Amino acid sequence: MGEVVSVERERTSRLADAIERELRVTGARELRIPMEAVEDPGRWRRAGVLASHRLGFKASTFAVAGVLGLIVHQPVTDAERRRFANAMAALIVPRGAARF
Repeated sequence: MGEVVSVERERTSRLADAIERELRVTGARELRIPMEAVEDPGRWRRAGVLASHRLGFKASTFAVAGVLGLIVHQPVTDAERRRFANAMAALIVPRGAARF
């Protein structure tokens, strides 16, 4: 017996394949595309997030002034978190006080 295939899911997956290739080849962490170049903006946004997840990253999308965008968020290491916390503490905590 045949399997039921969602046409929308298949279209989104194929678009995600193309976006994933673009992210891999260019190493880009942000993509922008004119909204009029996209058949379905919702599908493009879902495909962008799916492509990012396939690469192991979180992502966010936006639509502003006729442009669709995808921002890929790279994971933050513990060392980067500590450096950021110390930089913020230097701005907030008086000199000589404890650091993280």
